[in-house]
Parts: sequence; C-alpha cells; structure tokens
Amino acid sequence: MSDPITVSPSDLPLQCLYRWERERSNQTYLTQPTGGGAVQDISWSEAAGQVR
Repeated sequence: MSDPITVSPSDLPLQCLYRWERERSNQTYLTQPTGGGAVQDISWSEAAGQVR
C-alpha cells in the first residue's frame, strides 16, 4: 500500500489563484478568442475578480 498524498492549503487551486493574483496581477493569465480573429487578454487580477 502506498503512503497517502498530503496536500497543504497553499496547494489548493483557489489559494494558487490568490497567490498569482498578488505576485503577477497585471500579467496575462489567458488570451481569450472572441470571434472574428479578435482576442482579449485577461490578467490574473481580472480572472480573480471574475471568480469572486
């Protein structure tokens, strides 16, 4: 039998999002295609705001 996997609170996805929002708030999180060849860059700060 293998050992159980331990997960610290800082490993949780929402905590990771908060960390990246603090550390890289204005950097691009993703580039979203919006149709017709246009795209919208979304920063870590904007993504966290959408989650809230």
